[in-house]
Amino acid sequence: MAPHGSSWHCRPAGRSPSMLSLLISTMAARTNLAWNDHGHMLVAKVAALNLDESDVARLNSLLAQWEPMFPGTSDLVSCAVWPDKVKCVHGQVDCWSQADALSAFSNWHYLDIPFNPDNLTLTTAQQTEGISTGIAVRTLKQVMKTLGSSTADFGLNFMTRFAVHLVGDVHCPAHTTQGFFLNNSRFGDLPKGDMGGNKISITSPWADDLHHLWDTSAGEYTLKWPLSVSQQADLAANATALMDEHPRSDFKTYNTSDVAGCFDGPKPTYCEDIFHRWVLEGHEVAVEEEYGHGIRAGKTPS
Repeated sequence: MAPHGSSWHCRPAGRSPSMLSLLISTMAARTNLAWNDHGHMLVAKVAALNLDESDVARLNSLLAQWEPMFPGTSDLVSCAVWPDKVKCVHGQVDCWSQADALSAFSNWHYLDIPFNPDNLTLTTAQQTEGISTGIAVRTLKQVMKTLGSSTADFGLNFMTRFAVHLVGDVHCPAHTTQGFFLNNSRFGDLPKGDMGGNKISITSPWADDLHHLWDTSAGEYTLKWPLSVSQQADLAANATALMDEHPRSDFKTYNTSDVAGCFDGPKPTYCEDIFHRWVLEGHEVAVEEEYGHGIRAGKTPS
């Protein structure tokens, strides 16, 4: 691990954090894909292809400092899975030989806005960003604060990994919504919440609950880390094809300038309003798509 002092600076004094802004905004424009290992790395690959090679090299140099401790997750693409892998416990597959078991960060990965079609009476905790609902937006704000001001390699490395991962997470509808149901004709009784679809069982070749169906993008993205050489090539080809099919001009409401002012003024916003917007967009998709189309607990989605 690098010493506390750092020669790698994300935001040199007196300059705007243009590389950080571009990283965040390029990832945001195309993140409604999938959110397991495969999907997270695909999101990161799209971001990498939109950054200057010199910026990618700087980020990779920083991330590579942790390669001895966390092999195979120390470049801009593979680091996307690191925040999930550090939660691994002993005996879990698709992990390192060591079991870090760092579950303390689990509620960083989501912010559940209630979907309450049966009009249940919800507690304040169920409706307000916090321990019960997740703190993804609060965490992303802190990510930006750290990346915009830290001069320590540890903080920059740690938060870069979460930046890459969480931008994908907050664009996943299953990470922005929790359903509450009572005597519901399709979802039954879940008055304490469905944990982002985790408690809604389904029948599918790719997943046994609604949340994980979305994690695999309904079976479209199912590869597990680490990727083979051929799988990495396929990932790059897929990312390129997605950018060709959906060029920047398709995303008129997303611009790098959106995040350019997040560090300005005596009380910077650190993009909090933008992150909330992303969560709200994901929630709208969840209500219409994740819980829509007549899907029923225990049945095969069609």
